[in-house]
Amino acid sequence: MSTPIHAQVAGTFSTSATLAPVAISIPSGYNDIELINLTDIMAVTNTPAAIVKAFGNSSMPNHSAITLSGTGAGYGLNTAANITSGFSFVPDSGNQTPGAATAAGTGITAATPAVITSASTAGVGDIMRVYSTTGMLQIAGWDFTNTTAAGATQTITNLPAGGGVGELAFAAPATSVIARIIPFNPRYYPVTRRITNIGLGVTTTILMNVTHQFTVGQLVRLKIPAQYGTIQLNGLTGTITAIGTALTGSTNTITLNINSVGMTAFTFPTSAVAALGVDVPEVVPVGEAATAPYANFLDDATTNVSATGVLIDTGMLVASKNYSWIARKGQSI
Repeated sequence: MSTPIHAQVAGTFSTSATLAPVAISIPSGYNDIELINLTDIMAVTNTPAAIVKAFGNSSMPNHSAITLSGTGAGYGLNTAANITSGFSFVPDSGNQTPGAATAAGTGITAATPAVITSASTAGVGDIMRVYSTTGMLQIAGWDFTNTTAAGATQTITNLPAGGGVGELAFAAPATSVIARIIPFNPRYYPVTRRITNIGLGVTTTILMNVTHQFTVGQLVRLKIPAQYGTIQLNGLTGTITAIGTALTGSTNTITLNINSVGMTAFTFPTSAVAALGVDVPEVVPVGEAATAPYANFLDDATTNVSATGVLIDTGMLVASKNYSWIARKGQSI
């Protein structure tokens, strides 16, 4: 004779002013998730149309949910609705399948910030991989963090391609592009990120393509191929002294204790040069100790952060709110 048992885990989190997907780590086997917007559901006047309660199940398609929304007044709730920006059950955060490729979009602007026009459903904080570009081959195959809500266009704040002072000069925009959403949870922290601009000076500021996740005190090494101008920085190691120093419209930066005064300006190769094949500029995590050689390639450099759990899309969330969640599973023993 079998006996049914039910288990649940719960927790809370708060969203910041800038929305990003939220990853909840829970043991494997949980198949139900419930999300409650504590700020709005308990308010006399809530944010109109804000999702105040949502439900997801592992048998539902990824990025889907059944939701209840506030009316803006009192505790009233709107009718339940299925949405396509919801929950995704993640059996292994480091081994997620990329989203489907979109139909070819109309291109990428050579502007600051650059803007993609495509059929992607990427929301704020989602990572997009752009490829099959017509023009702008310098960034074909690169990942970028989207900074606008899901729609026909996605803004790449981390690519200052307008050609102005402190910006990168791209000869022409891309006239076609395919984009797909890439899971944002890496298996190892911190991760290698590509460089999109460098600010030279007594200290050196590095702008990166994807939200970088580095912290002050970490040691990193710079890889700068010859085609990107600032070859003097290639192979140098520096300690991160600051996070978020503004550089050409973006604050997705780290500041290093490397004096780069007088070095050659950072630049992207031309599209024609990129078509022949070039390496990419990168920030590579080394660790907290500047001692070489290292006993192990991963010594003091990376931590395995793989987890099972649920990913909550930004379409489910409202900025600067408090949330609670409950995950459940049932089985017989």
